[in-house]
Amino acid sequence: MKYSTAIVGAFALCVSEVVAFPAAAIEYAAKAERDARTNEELESAIASFEKTRRAVGFDAAAHGNDYKVIIKQFEQMFALQPDAATANYDLSVLTPFRADRFQQSVSENPYFFNGAFTGVAVQPAAYTFIYRFMGNKSAEYPEGRLDQETLKSFFSVTGTPGNFKWTEGYEKIPDNWYKRAIGDEYTIPFFLTDLLAAAAQYPKFLSIGGNTGTVNSFTGVDPADLTGGVFNADTLLEGNNAVCYIFQLAEQMAPDVLKGILTDVTRPMDMLTQGITQVLKPYNCPVLQDIDKSQFAQFPGAKGAY
Repeated sequence: MKYSTAIVGAFALCVSEVVAFPAAAIEYAAKAERDARTNEELESAIASFEKTRRAVGFDAAAHGNDYKVIIKQFEQMFALQPDAATANYDLSVLTPFRADRFQQSVSENPYFFNGAFTGVAVQPAAYTFIYRFMGNKSAEYPEGRLDQETLKSFFSVTGTPGNFKWTEGYEKIPDNWYKRAIGDEYTIPFFLTDLLAAAAQYPKFLSIGGNTGTVNSFTGVDPADLTGGVFNADTLLEGNNAVCYIFQLAEQMAPDVLKGILTDVTRPMDMLTQGITQVLKPYNCPVLQDIDKSQFAQFPGAKGAY
Protein backbone atom coordinates (compact mmCIF):
# COMPACT_ATOMS: atom_id res chain seq x y z
CA MET A 1 0.00 0.00 0.00
CA LYS A 2 1.14 3.55 -0.65
CA TYR A 3 1.91 5.77 2.32
CA SER A 4 -0.95 8.03 1.26
CA THR A 5 -3.56 5.34 1.81
CA ALA A 6 -1.98 4.48 5.14
CA ILE A 7 -2.65 8.01 6.34
CA VAL A 8 -6.15 8.00 4.91
CA GLY A 9 -6.73 4.71 6.70
CA ALA A 10 -5.52 6.16 9.98
CA PHE A 11 -7.76 9.18 9.56
CA ALA A 12 -10.67 6.91 8.78
CA LEU A 13 -10.10 4.81 11.86
CA CYS A 14 -9.62 7.70 14.24
CA VAL A 15 -11.51 10.81 13.25
CA SER A 16 -15.14 11.08 14.33
CA GLU A 17 -15.71 14.78 13.91
CA VAL A 18 -13.91 15.99 10.83
CA VAL A 19 -14.66 14.84 7.30
CA ALA A 20 -18.04 15.51 5.72
CA PHE A 21 -18.55 12.57 3.43
CA PRO A 22 -21.71 10.60 2.57
CA ALA A 23 -21.89 6.85 2.90
CA ALA A 24 -21.69 5.72 -0.73
CA ALA A 25 -18.55 7.73 -1.35
CA ILE A 26 -17.13 6.65 2.01
CA GLU A 27 -17.50 3.01 1.07
CA TYR A 28 -15.87 3.61 -2.30
CA ALA A 29 -12.88 5.33 -0.65
CA ALA A 30 -12.60 2.80 2.14
CA LYS A 31 -12.48 -0.15 -0.29
CA ALA A 32 -9.01 1.03 -1.29
CA GLU A 33 -7.89 -0.25 2.10
CA ARG A 34 -9.41 -3.72 1.63
CA ASP A 35 -6.09 -5.49 1.14
CA ALA A 36 -4.61 -3.79 4.20
CA ARG A 37 -7.38 -4.28 6.76
CA THR A 38 -9.81 -6.96 7.88
CA ASN A 39 -13.51 -6.63 7.11
CA GLU A 40 -14.14 -5.60 10.70
CA GLU A 41 -11.61 -2.79 10.39
CA LEU A 42 -13.12 -1.70 7.07
CA GLU A 43 -16.54 -1.46 8.69
CA SER A 44 -14.95 0.58 11.47
CA ALA A 45 -13.42 2.95 8.92
CA ILE A 46 -16.75 3.39 7.14
CA ALA A 47 -18.56 3.93 10.43
CA SER A 48 -16.06 6.56 11.53
CA PHE A 49 -16.45 8.49 8.29
CA GLU A 50 -20.25 8.18 8.43
CA LYS A 51 -20.24 10.10 11.69
CA THR A 52 -18.79 13.09 9.89
CA ARG A 53 -20.53 15.33 7.35
CA ARG A 54 -18.95 18.62 8.17
CA ALA A 55 -19.38 20.37 4.81
CA VAL A 56 -23.18 20.29 5.07
CA GLY A 57 -23.51 19.33 8.74
CA PHE A 58 -20.87 21.55 10.37
CA ASP A 59 -20.53 22.06 13.19
CA ALA A 60 -21.55 19.38 15.66
CA ALA A 61 -21.70 21.66 18.69
CA ALA A 62 -24.22 23.91 17.02
CA HIS A 63 -26.53 21.14 15.81
CA GLY A 64 -26.19 18.28 18.30
CA ASN A 65 -24.76 15.77 15.81
CA ASP A 66 -21.95 15.54 13.31
CA TYR A 67 -23.39 13.30 10.62
CA LYS A 68 -26.84 14.43 9.50
CA VAL A 69 -27.14 16.56 6.40
CA ILE A 70 -28.61 19.94 7.26
CA ILE A 71 -30.79 20.85 4.32
CA LYS A 72 -30.37 24.60 4.82
CA GLN A 73 -26.63 24.22 4.41
CA PHE A 74 -26.98 21.84 1.47
CA GLU A 75 -29.24 24.46 -0.13
CA GLN A 76 -26.52 27.07 0.33
CA MET A 77 -23.93 24.87 -1.35
CA PHE A 78 -26.29 23.79 -4.13
CA ALA A 79 -27.20 27.42 -4.90
CA LEU A 80 -23.59 28.22 -5.76
CA GLN A 81 -24.12 26.56 -9.16
CA PRO A 82 -27.72 27.35 -10.11
CA ASP A 83 -27.54 26.45 -13.83
CA ALA A 84 -28.01 22.68 -14.16
CA ALA A 85 -26.53 22.71 -17.66
CA THR A 86 -23.15 24.08 -16.54
CA ALA A 87 -23.01 23.29 -12.81
CA ASN A 88 -19.71 21.94 -11.53
CA TYR A 89 -19.00 21.95 -7.78
CA ASP A 90 -15.22 22.04 -8.10
CA LEU A 91 -12.75 23.56 -5.66
CA SER A 92 -13.20 27.05 -7.09
CA VAL A 93 -16.75 26.75 -5.76
CA LEU A 94 -16.20 24.70 -2.60
CA THR A 95 -13.23 26.62 -1.18
CA PRO A 96 -15.12 29.93 -0.82
CA PHE A 97 -18.03 27.89 0.58
CA ARG A 98 -15.64 26.45 3.16
CA ALA A 99 -14.53 29.99 4.07
CA ASP A 100 -18.16 30.99 4.58
CA ARG A 101 -18.77 27.94 6.79
CA PHE A 102 -15.66 28.79 8.84
CA GLN A 103 -16.95 32.31 9.39
CA GLN A 104 -20.41 30.97 10.22
CA SER A 105 -18.93 28.94 13.07
CA VAL A 106 -17.01 31.96 14.33
CA SER A 107 -20.20 34.04 14.21
CA GLU A 108 -22.59 31.49 15.71
CA ASN A 109 -20.70 29.07 17.94
CA PRO A 110 -19.00 30.54 21.06
CA TYR A 111 -17.09 27.25 21.47
CA PHE A 112 -15.79 26.94 17.92
CA PHE A 113 -12.23 25.58 17.91
CA ASN A 114 -10.05 25.04 14.84
CA GLY A 115 -7.64 22.42 16.08
CA ALA A 116 -4.28 21.43 14.65
CA PHE A 117 -5.36 17.87 13.87
CA THR A 118 -9.13 18.08 13.45
CA GLY A 119 -9.19 21.51 11.86
CA VAL A 120 -6.03 22.37 9.97
CA ALA A 121 -4.79 18.90 8.98
CA VAL A 122 -7.93 16.91 8.24
CA GLN A 123 -10.92 19.23 7.92
CA PRO A 124 -9.93 20.42 4.42
CA ALA A 125 -10.71 16.93 3.17
CA ALA A 126 -14.37 17.56 4.01
CA TYR A 127 -14.37 19.85 1.01
CA THR A 128 -11.67 18.50 -1.32
CA PHE A 129 -13.07 14.96 -1.12
CA ILE A 130 -16.45 16.17 -2.35
CA TYR A 131 -15.06 17.22 -5.71
CA ARG A 132 -11.99 15.01 -6.01
CA PHE A 133 -13.87 11.80 -5.21
CA MET A 134 -17.42 12.53 -6.35
CA GLY A 135 -16.71 14.29 -9.64
CA ASN A 136 -17.62 12.15 -12.66
CA LYS A 137 -14.45 11.61 -14.71
CA SER A 138 -14.44 11.63 -18.51
CA ALA A 139 -12.24 12.56 -21.46
CA GLU A 140 -13.89 15.97 -21.45
CA TYR A 141 -13.53 16.35 -17.67
CA PRO A 142 -10.44 14.30 -16.61
CA GLU A 143 -10.47 15.97 -13.18
CA GLY A 144 -14.19 15.34 -12.95
CA ARG A 145 -17.41 17.24 -13.25
CA LEU A 146 -19.66 17.29 -10.21
CA ASP A 147 -23.06 18.32 -11.50
CA GLN A 148 -26.25 18.85 -9.53
CA GLU A 149 -27.71 15.35 -9.89
CA THR A 150 -24.42 13.64 -8.99
CA LEU A 151 -24.07 15.82 -5.90
CA LYS A 152 -27.62 15.03 -4.80
CA SER A 153 -27.13 11.30 -5.33
CA PHE A 154 -23.99 11.11 -3.19
CA PHE A 155 -25.66 13.10 -0.40
CA SER A 156 -28.96 11.20 -0.62
CA VAL A 157 -30.90 14.36 -1.37
CA THR A 158 -33.97 14.44 -3.58
CA GLY A 159 -36.29 17.18 -4.76
CA THR A 160 -35.68 20.70 -5.98
CA PRO A 161 -34.32 23.86 -4.33
CA GLY A 162 -36.71 24.94 -1.61
CA ASN A 163 -38.11 21.41 -1.42
CA PHE A 164 -35.04 19.25 -0.85
CA LYS A 165 -35.35 16.12 1.27
CA TRP A 166 -32.52 14.12 2.81
CA THR A 167 -33.12 10.39 3.33
CA GLU A 168 -30.58 8.81 5.65
CA GLY A 169 -28.93 5.66 4.33
CA TYR A 170 -29.84 6.10 0.65
CA GLU A 171 -26.58 7.65 -0.53
CA LYS A 172 -25.75 6.21 -3.93
CA ILE A 173 -22.92 6.19 -6.46
CA PRO A 174 -24.80 7.36 -9.57
CA ASP A 175 -25.25 5.29 -12.71
CA ASN A 176 -22.75 6.00 -15.50
CA TRP A 177 -20.27 7.40 -12.99
CA TYR A 178 -16.53 6.95 -13.50
CA LYS A 179 -13.77 7.09 -10.91
CA ARG A 180 -10.32 8.66 -11.23
CA ALA A 181 -8.02 7.18 -13.86
CA ILE A 182 -5.35 4.69 -12.80
CA GLY A 183 -2.20 6.69 -12.22
CA ASP A 184 -4.17 9.77 -11.22
CA GLU A 185 -4.96 8.71 -7.66
CA TYR A 186 -5.81 11.35 -5.08
CA THR A 187 -2.66 10.89 -3.01
CA ILE A 188 -1.54 12.78 0.07
CA PRO A 189 0.83 15.02 -1.97
CA PHE A 190 -2.11 15.82 -4.26
CA PHE A 191 -4.25 16.60 -1.22
CA LEU A 192 -1.50 18.83 0.17
CA THR A 193 -1.47 20.80 -3.07
CA ASP A 194 -5.18 21.46 -2.61
CA LEU A 195 -4.75 22.26 1.09
CA LEU A 196 -1.99 24.80 0.47
CA ALA A 197 -3.80 26.40 -2.45
CA ALA A 198 -6.82 26.95 -0.21
CA ALA A 199 -4.63 28.30 2.60
CA ALA A 200 -2.94 30.74 0.23
CA GLN A 201 -6.39 32.05 -0.70
CA TYR A 202 -7.70 32.01 2.89
CA PRO A 203 -4.81 32.11 5.43
CA LYS A 204 -7.30 31.71 8.29
CA PHE A 205 -7.55 28.02 7.37
CA LEU A 206 -4.10 27.55 8.93
CA SER A 207 -5.02 29.48 12.06
CA ILE A 208 -5.10 27.20 15.08
CA GLY A 209 -7.37 28.75 17.69
CA GLY A 210 -11.00 29.46 18.38
CA ASN A 211 -13.65 31.50 20.07
CA THR A 212 -13.00 32.19 23.73
CA GLY A 213 -16.53 31.63 25.02
CA THR A 214 -18.41 34.25 23.02
CA VAL A 215 -19.21 34.50 19.34
CA ASN A 216 -16.89 36.49 17.09
CA SER A 217 -14.05 36.22 19.59
CA PHE A 218 -11.79 34.04 17.43
CA THR A 219 -8.20 34.23 18.63
CA GLY A 220 -5.35 32.49 16.86
CA VAL A 221 -2.41 30.87 18.61
CA ASP A 222 0.95 32.25 17.56
CA PRO A 223 2.84 29.39 15.84
CA ALA A 224 6.07 30.55 17.50
CA ASP A 225 4.52 30.29 20.98
CA LEU A 226 2.97 26.91 20.16
CA THR A 227 6.14 25.37 18.71
CA GLY A 228 8.81 27.02 20.84
CA GLY A 229 10.00 29.10 17.90
CA VAL A 230 10.43 26.20 15.47
CA PHE A 231 7.79 27.78 13.20
CA ASN A 232 6.53 31.34 12.97
CA ALA A 233 3.64 33.09 11.27
CA ASP A 234 5.80 35.25 9.01
CA THR A 235 7.36 32.30 7.18
CA LEU A 236 4.61 29.72 7.47
CA LEU A 237 3.65 29.90 3.79
CA GLU A 238 7.24 29.89 2.57
CA GLY A 239 8.76 26.77 1.04
CA ASN A 240 7.65 23.57 2.77
CA ASN A 241 7.02 25.17 6.15
CA ALA A 242 3.24 24.81 6.07
CA VAL A 243 3.41 21.10 5.21
CA CYS A 244 5.95 20.47 7.96
CA TYR A 245 3.94 22.51 10.46
CA ILE A 246 0.58 20.91 9.70
CA PHE A 247 1.69 17.30 9.76
CA GLN A 248 4.01 17.54 12.74
CA LEU A 249 1.29 19.29 14.72
CA ALA A 250 -1.19 16.63 13.65
CA GLU A 251 1.15 13.95 14.97
CA GLN A 252 1.62 15.83 18.26
CA MET A 253 -2.10 16.47 18.80
CA ALA A 254 -3.59 13.23 17.49
CA PRO A 255 -3.13 11.12 20.68
CA ASP A 256 -5.12 13.58 22.80
CA VAL A 257 -7.90 13.75 20.23
CA LEU A 258 -8.03 9.98 19.80
CA LYS A 259 -8.21 9.25 23.50
CA GLY A 260 -11.62 10.89 23.50
CA ILE A 261 -12.77 8.57 20.71
CA LEU A 262 -10.98 5.22 21.03
CA THR A 263 -10.04 3.00 23.95
CA ASP A 264 -6.80 1.90 22.27
CA VAL A 265 -5.04 4.44 20.09
CA THR A 266 -1.90 2.39 19.48
CA ARG A 267 -2.65 1.03 16.02
CA PRO A 268 -4.17 4.20 14.54
CA MET A 269 -1.24 6.21 15.91
CA ASP A 270 1.28 3.74 14.49
CA MET A 271 -0.37 4.06 11.08
CA LEU A 272 -0.48 7.83 11.33
CA THR A 273 3.12 8.19 12.50
CA GLN A 274 4.49 5.87 9.83
CA GLY A 275 2.52 7.65 7.13
CA ILE A 276 3.53 11.13 8.27
CA THR A 277 7.19 10.10 8.47
CA GLN A 278 7.09 8.97 4.84
CA VAL A 279 5.20 12.05 3.67
CA LEU A 280 7.66 14.44 5.33
CA LYS A 281 10.82 12.58 4.29
CA PRO A 282 11.43 14.67 1.12
CA TYR A 283 10.83 18.01 2.86
CA ASN A 284 13.79 18.24 5.25
CA CYS A 285 11.55 19.61 8.00
CA PRO A 286 12.83 21.25 11.18
CA VAL A 287 12.19 18.83 14.02
CA LEU A 288 9.26 19.65 16.28
CA GLN A 289 9.88 17.77 19.51
CA ASP A 290 6.96 19.12 21.53
CA ILE A 291 4.27 21.80 21.59
CA ASP A 292 3.05 24.09 24.34
CA LYS A 293 -0.47 22.78 24.92
CA SER A 294 -1.14 25.41 27.57
CA GLN A 295 -1.79 27.77 24.64
CA PHE A 296 -5.19 26.08 24.24
CA ALA A 297 -6.40 26.75 27.78
CA GLN A 298 -8.14 29.97 26.68
CA PHE A 299 -10.47 28.06 24.35
CA PRO A 300 -13.43 26.29 26.02
CA GLY A 301 -14.06 24.38 22.78
CA ALA A 302 -10.59 22.85 22.92
CA LYS A 303 -11.45 20.58 25.83
CA GLY A 304 -10.21 17.10 24.98
CA ALA A 305 -7.79 18.40 22.35
CA TYR A 306 -4.89 18.89 24.77
